[in-house]
Amino acid sequence: MITADYLIIPSDLKPFANQGLSSVKSFLKDIDEFRDQLGREALDIIGVLPSKISTNSKFLEKTFPKQKAAITEHYQMPVMSTIIHERVALSHCVNQTLTVGDLEIPDPKSIFSYVQTDKTAGPSVSEFENLAAEVLERVGVS
Repeated sequence: MITADYLIIPSDLKPFANQGLSSVKSFLKDIDEFRDQLGREALDIIGVLPSKISTNSKFLEKTFPKQKAAITEHYQMPVMSTIIHERVALSHCVNQTLTVGDLEIPDPKSIFSYVQTDKTAGPSVSEFENLAAEVLERVGVS
């Protein structure tokens, strides 16, 4: 975080995760003080990225807006408009393994390459494309 210019904070926005945002803010304050000593500007927080969000329509209608509001109201942090939903395809691509001899080692795949073997990955690919566009917009790259 000393060398980064921007920060995205992924969160499932659940109350327990939200409680951790106070610690994140405190940690970022310490980081920014150190950055200042190095002559660097404070980290630019792009926002809290809603991640692993249920696709349940009732949840998205009733609970999710309250969770998003809690981030801005209680923690004074921006929430990104992109949402990364919890989907089976995402779980599959990050849970890939490779067998080397007797060892099974993690071998996660990008959702962009995983879509070639799993056509259900399309919605996740779209979400990550939206995320890339939002990040570029927020950092001022057109």
